[in-house]
Amino acid sequence: MEITKQYRFFEISRSDWDFLEKYQKAKNEYNGWIEVHESYLNLETRFIEYLNDHNLLLKNNIIDIKDIKKKKKLSDDLKNIQKELQWIPNQIEDIKLWLEYNYERAANIN
Repeated sequence: MEITKQYRFFEISRSDWDFLEKYQKAKNEYNGWIEVHESYLNLETRFIEYLNDHNLLLKNNIIDIKDIKKKKKLSDDLKNIQKELQWIPNQIEDIKLWLEYNYERAANIN
């Protein structure tokens, strides 16, 4: 009911209202992807640091099979993180381009 009141209060067409909703959703999605990307970058940094520390431990004269398995698991996880980091920026860029292209239309709706 409240949406209807706002809709009538601003007196905009239904198609413009739908577009503004779509535009807002895209902005939220854009911000969400940026947060995801930053999280993956942070995770990648932490994994690299941990692997570097782990490599120092492996240089000792004692080799533990558990340590080798941990290193393998961490290396595999790091590869998965880096794979995700390859396509996420493209997703962010696509949404950014759409937002930039449609900014003027969104700004001009009364």
